[in-house]
Amino acid sequence: MWRIGWIGDRELHETKVKIGERSFTVKQIIDATKKFSPTRELGRGRSGIVYKAELPDLTVAVKKLDSKSKAVYEIASEVYAKKVLDLKHDNLVKLLSTYSKKRLHLLIYEHMELGSLGKVLFNPNSTVQLEWPKRFTICRGVAKGLKYLHERKPQIIHRNMKTNNILLDASFNPKISDFGLAKLYEEENPYIGIEARKDL
Repeated sequence: MWRIGWIGDRELHETKVKIGERSFTVKQIIDATKKFSPTRELGRGRSGIVYKAELPDLTVAVKKLDSKSKAVYEIASEVYAKKVLDLKHDNLVKLLSTYSKKRLHLLIYEHMELGSLGKVLFNPNSTVQLEWPKRFTICRGVAKGLKYLHERKPQIIHRNMKTNNILLDASFNPKISDFGLAKLYEEENPYIGIEARKDL
């Protein structure tokens, strides 16, 4: 039964992932991306693809990590940074939930309507207009997010700041995403990798 996939399929139907106060099966989440259809693709990163997932009365972004990459370590790093360190700020993307088993590794985030700043700035097909007041709002928001990370104890160094990792909501409020390469900074032992500190 395991070899022909029955048990694996049953697990997807029965395993639930909590998002806020609601729970969804892993299969519901996969189906909400139209089974990771290219038509739902929001962006690509060094370790996976992000898809739009339309659940009942809820839209989220689902990052499917490449099973051949250091996916498990990235999930551990992200969970450590967002949950264990309890990172909460208006200019950081919210990690809502995760799923990691066998060859399926998912990170579930709040959905950012306008996508990445990189897409807005450099995609020739983008229809989003960035007047100077909006650009100032974005720069200030990113600065606030970095200030929050750098003033924590211990400090967090993002290490992967780029326009594709700055996401915009419908009001052009920026949020920093992707903490897979982040490191902790402590004076006694500078640049401790988050992955080395995970104790989940």
